[in-house]
Amino acid sequence: MVLIDFGHLTQSTAWKLASALLFLLLKSIALSDRRPGAKESEVEGEFEMNLFNTLHRSWDPWKELQQLQSELGRILPVPGKSGTFANEAPAVNVWRNEHGAIVTAEIPGLDVEKLDLSVNGDTLTLRGERTPEQLGEKERFHRQERVFGKFVRTIQLPFRIDAERTSASYERGVLHVSLHQDQQDRPQKISVRTAGQSN
Repeated sequence: MVLIDFGHLTQSTAWKLASALLFLLLKSIALSDRRPGAKESEVEGEFEMNLFNTLHRSWDPWKELQQLQSELGRILPVPGKSGTFANEAPAVNVWRNEHGAIVTAEIPGLDVEKLDLSVNGDTLTLRGERTPEQLGEKERFHRQERVFGKFVRTIQLPFRIDAERTSASYERGVLHVSLHQDQQDRPQKISVRTAGQSN
């Protein structure tokens, strides 16, 4: 197993390395699952074409970039921040219900005043900041594992969100957001008349 110390890399280099590793991982999976008798060059060509088609089909680069930043921000440390991840976004659960969806996020130790929720179309964005403990003049950390700093988490849903009906609460370190589907996005029942029926 190869261990990589991201702490000695610039943020730009770390992002490029993470993207390259992801590409190699997907490629190795494609090669290991190739059909019997297929040459490696054929499988590579199919993999690259499928990847291109996936990216090209209804691809929104800005949303993809936001999602990539959100996910990589949870695992890539910022250089110079030993033991902390300044951009670590909270872990979330999302599930559907009859009205829309529920989102819960683990954000312990956060002041609600420093939490910002925004809705734009089908996207919910969480922004916040965790502040570190203030040490006295003669105090030093013996161990520092709790994360602090600003974070952003963007969650795309399969429907447009009704911002006016969105509600949120915060209890015991967990944020609970109730999202309602926009009425215009809900399926509408269409009545079917027979040819002999009048208007």
